[in-house]
Amino acid sequence: MYHKSAFFFVVLYCGFSLVLPIMFVNKLIFMCMLLMLLLGMAFFKVKIYTYSPLIILVFFLYSFLLSTGFVYSETLRLQLMLLTTSLFLIYYIKLSNVNMDEVAVVSGGIMCISTLILIYSVVYNKPSLYNLFEAYGSIAAGERDVGNGVQEFFRLGGLPFLFITFSVLIRRLLIKIDIYNSSLLLLTSACIIVSSTRSILIGCFLILTFLFARKYKILSTYLFVIGFVYVFIFFNPLGGFFDTNDFGNSIKLKDAGSFVDWANLTNILFGEGLGSLYHSAGRGYLVAQTEITLLDNIRYFGVIITFLLYLAILFPSLRYLPFKVDGGFYFAVMCIYILMSLTNPMLFNSFGFIVILWYWSNVLNVKNEKRILK
Repeated sequence: MYHKSAFFFVVLYCGFSLVLPIMFVNKLIFMCMLLMLLLGMAFFKVKIYTYSPLIILVFFLYSFLLSTGFVYSETLRLQLMLLTTSLFLIYYIKLSNVNMDEVAVVSGGIMCISTLILIYSVVYNKPSLYNLFEAYGSIAAGERDVGNGVQEFFRLGGLPFLFITFSVLIRRLLIKIDIYNSSLLLLTSACIIVSSTRSILIGCFLILTFLFARKYKILSTYLFVIGFVYVFIFFNPLGGFFDTNDFGNSIKLKDAGSFVDWANLTNILFGEGLGSLYHSAGRGYLVAQTEITLLDNIRYFGVIITFLLYLAILFPSLRYLPFKVDGGFYFAVMCIYILMSLTNPMLFNSFGFIVILWYWSNVLNVKNEKRILK
């Protein structure tokens, strides 16, 4: 009973965090799970399998205090600091033995249905639905050139999480093909395609290559080369990524130039703190956050702590080497997701931390261990 209710709470928390993160519901669910964790710690023996949440909290606290000496965005600074507490849900997941692969699939399904509702609200002009997503979430809809012409796109803010859903479904179908997972994969793929998000499309291609390479090494090499050549000939991804006529790319390139102008030995090493402001040439004014996550992290933490931060994410425990768990599947997915996040703000936010929880739960063998609570 406890296990089923815990799964329900985690799915509910993930669903609202992905689709309607501004709404208070996910905060309320988080507090309920935190309370249940504290009760569980009071009545059951809880083993600490990872110190990564505490390590990351310390890094963020350092950056939070450091920012007081600079100009910063108070809202973003506080939001990022409070966000780190969600990582402590790994202990709740551990205690209740929640299957995070299943959570990823169900939450992905919620995300896909919400995307279809968004498309319906735009195509059939339903402002009440559209306004709900706009008021309590993050949405984007319009037209975009993805390298092979202009096409319409529709996406919710939490859409990058579908990369995790896609990866889990592909892995399942390589083990056993069934209608349920096949249908969800088609729906997930369709929502990724209509989002026109290049980084996610490339991420899906990379995880497909990794999974097929494990099983069919020679065949996968040929398929990778053919797919690589096909994409570059017909879709011109480099033209899409570095085309300065594209509004988003133009801002990113100018932001990178602004980072070079900002950098000196001191702030590169130690950073200027969470939510610290710097002048963005791409926008023409002071900003606290850009789409280039890596450069933002260096501004916040400095290069040394940024490196340690990513290590704490990728290696939650030296006891469980992540690249040895399930043939390195979870490690590969997380590495690809981090690569995708370098030019998109999709790691250090509510759904990005859910991805980290999914990763930790699997590389720490949460779902394979004996259930603590019946």
